[in-house]
Amino acid sequence: MRRLGLAILAVLVVLAIARGQEEKPVPDQPQWKSDAAKAGLDEAAIKQLDRDGLLIADQPLRQAFSVYVEGKLPTFITSDAVLNAFHVLFEESVKRLEETRAESLRELLVEVYAALPKAIEREGRAKPDEIFIASMPRARMVLAVALRLLGEKVELSEDEAKLVEAEVRQAEGAVGSGKPEWLGKPDKGFLAIDYTRFKPLGFYTDSTELQRYFRANRWLQTIPFRVDRDEELAAALLIGWAFSAEGGGKSRNPRREMYFYDWFLGTGDDLDLAAAADRGRFLSLGLENARESILDDIKDMPAINDQLRFIPENPQEVAELSFRLMPSFRLPDAVLFQRTTNPEAFERTFPQGLEVAAMLGNGVARDALDKKVLAEADRAIALTQGSSMYCESLRALATLNAPAEKEAPALFRSTAWQVKSCNTQLAGWAQMRHAWLLQAKENVLYAGLAQVPAGFVEPNPEFWCSLAALCERTQTALKDLGALRVNYTAIIQDCRALAKLIEDKNFSLFEDSPQDAGLTEAETETLIRTGYTLMLVDLAGLKDIKDKEKRNKEFAKRLRDAATDIEGGNPKSPEVIEEVLAENGGDLDTAWTALISLIRRIETLSHKQLRGIDFNEDERKFIQHVGQSLASCMFYGGNSWLTPRDDAPRAAVVASNPQLGKFLHVGIGRPRVMYILYEWKSERILCKGAVLPYAEFTHATRLTDTEWTAMQSTAERPAAPEWLKPIIEGGKFNNNSPDED
Repeated sequence: MRRLGLAILAVLVVLAIARGQEEKPVPDQPQWKSDAAKAGLDEAAIKQLDRDGLLIADQPLRQAFSVYVEGKLPTFITSDAVLNAFHVLFEESVKRLEETRAESLRELLVEVYAALPKAIEREGRAKPDEIFIASMPRARMVLAVALRLLGEKVELSEDEAKLVEAEVRQAEGAVGSGKPEWLGKPDKGFLAIDYTRFKPLGFYTDSTELQRYFRANRWLQTIPFRVDRDEELAAALLIGWAFSAEGGGKSRNPRREMYFYDWFLGTGDDLDLAAAADRGRFLSLGLENARESILDDIKDMPAINDQLRFIPENPQEVAELSFRLMPSFRLPDAVLFQRTTNPEAFERTFPQGLEVAAMLGNGVARDALDKKVLAEADRAIALTQGSSMYCESLRALATLNAPAEKEAPALFRSTAWQVKSCNTQLAGWAQMRHAWLLQAKENVLYAGLAQVPAGFVEPNPEFWCSLAALCERTQTALKDLGALRVNYTAIIQDCRALAKLIEDKNFSLFEDSPQDAGLTEAETETLIRTGYTLMLVDLAGLKDIKDKEKRNKEFAKRLRDAATDIEGGNPKSPEVIEEVLAENGGDLDTAWTALISLIRRIETLSHKQLRGIDFNEDERKFIQHVGQSLASCMFYGGNSWLTPRDDAPRAAVVASNPQLGKFLHVGIGRPRVMYILYEWKSERILCKGAVLPYAEFTHATRLTDTEWTAMQSTAERPAAPEWLKPIIEGGKFNNNSPDED
């Protein structure tokens, strides 16, 4: 094993040499300018850096942590890089939560569908109103479509089956809009279903099960059961009764079932299935009594429109009061967007992400917005004071606008730093929206030192404290929900990837070099990334197989067998699996603990830095190795951080305009290198950190992360926002890839 490790290390050295460039000293310049020239900045960029004290260079990275690995310049730990690690870890946790939820949803719908006929036949009550009998087909069909989208078989008549399958095809095709006849004719409040919303996005593209769950959940979010329409209300009550324990929900707690994400996202924007279950008694008391009870109890109307509909006649009405079997959530920014695109007050085709930054108090954003829009942003501040994790994350981002500590360098009171903070806030918000792109309600518009320091941290203790507290609460909530279970998927995939490489290329780890075997750079990176999986394989006897092809086939077989054993829950060496998990991020609970520890340490360093105290040797080592620490929190175990994946870009749809046929995306592009001139003991030190450039653009289709990443190196990639250009090298990003910097 040691010999193999040395061989892989040799490969890394060869790659490093091949990629290296000769550096020539630049004479007769201040040290930081010489360092900047060596880093590849031209004269214009150096002047820009000298003027503003910071510069986002046109040097793309595969991952934000990559900039902290090479160590040629002192490090500047940015809030951007740590927030990125938080969001990657958080999104993986949400994914585990959704995987659990997918099976729970399947079981729930099967139970409710089976119990539904009993709602009419319920003993001990008067003959049901005709409206309940008439509404039964609608109730059955809505549930049947969701079950079919999940891949379940459903008992239906031949005619019903044809209608259901037609809807399933439409949803799976995710193209166009329309309203099936069995849901009624198009009306001003429900013109049609936007089937593009059924295209799985984000991590929901990772597996067939998640894709099915996405479509089924989206269907249940989309179909309204409006309170003022008899047949729709009756159907909601029938389903609610079937969902209740009385109707067949067994020991389910309707409230717990529906408020699965309550702590994370706050309030649903529509009446939910649990509310319908609470009113199951009205099957015997009559529809009008049910309606009166609902209207008496309702405290507020929906605040966000997510339907294709006409502008309501009542300007105070955003959307009709309705039940949704799986309602999406009312987020502060979505409510803000609803208000700033109200056609009664504004003539705008889309909202702007700057409104969110203004709501959080960023001066650059506030100066850029129209006074009327800014007034709505101020009114929305109250919405961020909720107890949900989402609101807490917004408040943590708001601390980036806090006045700089008096001991901090002047840079952190400059307009340039406010621009950088605006980008950080919007990039953080976009990443959070990406994690919740299925559950969040989408807006639809109507039609000279003795020793050079190892580096510095952003001098904002309040932000680091808020972020650590947010992580601690999030870890506790995720643990309570069972989302931090161990994940073996990455290990299984890497075992099989290495097996395929060995077999396809007839590559011998014992005697071949990547160059001699003709491996591409991507294949060499796969080899390096997956090398840790050899710990899981018994290598005994392999060298005794003289025929190279047979030996490699046996090696590949052992790797695949190891993957199958792990997948089946019977690994040959459980203690080795634990070691691999510890190194490769499979243990989410451990990863959260590590991230919290890292942020708390940065918080301590920020206090020390503001007092002008040099870091000790242990703290210097922490700064020097922070790239590896962040990578570990982002599931790069062992030395896999040396070959990071090019998958950092994220994009989420936050609004659509059916009149234009376009979708507003917010997200982050590839991380970029940021240079900082940090004033330390009367000298300017050139440091290097990472930012994740915020992106906001419209597109004719809903983009997956893969599609958005591919766009990064093409002319189709949208330009940087105008407000961000002043701190970008040359005011723009070129279409270069991370391998061309």
